[in-house]
Amino acid sequence: MANKKKKKSLSSDVETGWVTLDSGYETTHSEEIIKQSVANLKKHRIMVILLAKGCRSGSTVLLSFNDRFLVFDKPSNWPGTHSQVQVVYRDMANLLSYFPVKVVSTGDDIIKTLCPTEIFQLQRRDLFRVTVPSGTSVNFKYRGRPFGNLPLRNVSAGGMLIETSHRQGLPGNAIIKEISITVPADKSESPSGMDKDGRVTIREGKVIRSFFDKQLNCHCYVIQFFPTPVEEEILMKFVRSRELGLLRKGFM
Repeated sequence: MANKKKKKSLSSDVETGWVTLDSGYETTHSEEIIKQSVANLKKHRIMVILLAKGCRSGSTVLLSFNDRFLVFDKPSNWPGTHSQVQVVYRDMANLLSYFPVKVVSTGDDIIKTLCPTEIFQLQRRDLFRVTVPSGTSVNFKYRGRPFGNLPLRNVSAGGMLIETSHRQGLPGNAIIKEISITVPADKSESPSGMDKDGRVTIREGKVIRSFFDKQLNCHCYVIQFFPTPVEEEILMKFVRSRELGLLRKGFM
């Protein structure tokens, strides 16, 4: 896991048990919160996914736990060779959460780990922005004029940030249509939620902000999406799949 800068003061951490991170997550070391979270996983049989570099399990459940260990039902596709895993799930509030744990042993039917000492929780449900694979581009039209192969920096279920080497002549509040996000063909990088041609499409969006990024020496446009319900569901699936891919690689 990458080091994360903590924003909240110590006093707010004591009061709430959570510390805000730059990545959009909150983290806690509170033993009480961790015990309650683990108990909820067991009591409500919440489905979890085990992630390690180069490996993602199928859905599984927590079978038992005590003050020292967790025992998970071993997914059929789990190789059993990883010493560190991340347990990813959606908590009782439907927030994406995860915790890293050390694997103690792997049997034919179970995976035994140490108890977590830290839990990470996404603060927002659907509008969390994720980076995209290198080479991802976006096409769209503005007043019938096509704009093609613009580099995409990040995307969420609600919008995207594109970057260009020169101004594109898009005014503030410009309505753009036929938005198409294309991800490179590398299957190890491509998230789910795309069509057979590796694209995610949105019927309409609006330019809500533009600025020049001095550090990257490029012009940036912040686009808000106006998706249909079907498109919104596809976008959320795309973003969540990408986020899991980043977690698996240890980038979050």
